[in-house]
Amino acid sequence: MFLHQSNRLEALFQQLRAVILAPLADPLAPEIIVVQNQGMAQWVAQQLAFATGIAAHLQFPLPARFVWDVLQPLTDTARDEDLFRKPVLRWRVAGLLPHLFASPAFREIATYLRDDGDGGKLYQLSGRISDVFDQYQIYRPDLLNRWQQGEETHWQAMLWRELAARSVPHRAQLAEQFRLLLTDEAVNPDNLPRRCHLFGINSLAPVYLEIIERISRHTEVHLFHLSPCRHYWGDLVSARQLAAVGIDPYTEQGHPLLVSLGKIGQDFFRQLLDSNLQEIDLYQENEHTHLLATLQSDILDLRDRSVAGQTRYPLDPDDRSLQLHCCFSPLRE
Repeated sequence: MFLHQSNRLEALFQQLRAVILAPLADPLAPEIIVVQNQGMAQWVAQQLAFATGIAAHLQFPLPARFVWDVLQPLTDTARDEDLFRKPVLRWRVAGLLPHLFASPAFREIATYLRDDGDGGKLYQLSGRISDVFDQYQIYRPDLLNRWQQGEETHWQAMLWRELAARSVPHRAQLAEQFRLLLTDEAVNPDNLPRRCHLFGINSLAPVYLEIIERISRHTEVHLFHLSPCRHYWGDLVSARQLAAVGIDPYTEQGHPLLVSLGKIGQDFFRQLLDSNLQEIDLYQENEHTHLLATLQSDILDLRDRSVAGQTRYPLDPDDRSLQLHCCFSPLRE
């Protein structure tokens, strides 16, 4: 797996374009670019069209869809049998709940839906439950496996057993099957994409990253990671955290904005370092001298101007490079 890192999205795109210019062995195979949201997919497609004159035969799955599409050919599951996707799961939950009200475990839910004449409350509640079950499949597969084996008798466990008994294996089970399949040296590479890219992903569930890493043992995987800092920042802590454990709050802690606003990115950064990756650094210095450029450069090099001995930035009264609008309160502004 190749890890391309940069503090500039434009640099990552240029690298993506360079990789794509090397044609696949099969001219009819699509180029797979995994994205975090459809907004990023549209941006990449537009930039490719601007740069090359055309953007065609591209697929932009979200991480969950990509993992399912890769798992499906390696198992006996039909392509359209993902009955644990949130939109499908919501309706399955809505269909099952009314038949479970007789159980004492569902007494509170039955009371909540007693006056639900038009089914609106059932629809909303089913959506919330499907969201939770979707997260369980990604982050707590061990919990779901215990429930399926009969452990625990609360309503969530009972509902999950009903859902799992009436359908194909769910994603947590398929992920475990996938681990076993990819440990087999006889795995057929024809069942895997020849090349795939993950572009602009700022977080991945550990199980997804593990699956993608296993895929990379048999096929070419490129991960384009937008990172604001080119140094190791996986162990940075805030001044409040330092004070809480009795450490001198003036101890070097990196850039305070990176610490306070970058928790998700920090966790993902640590995950990447634990994986077997070939790193390609594409970091770029900011050539401008305004406030925004200085802030970006300080984060890039972990420079904290608030500590003693550091040179403060002389702000030009006419500098409008960084502005805050529509704050929630005068205090926040």
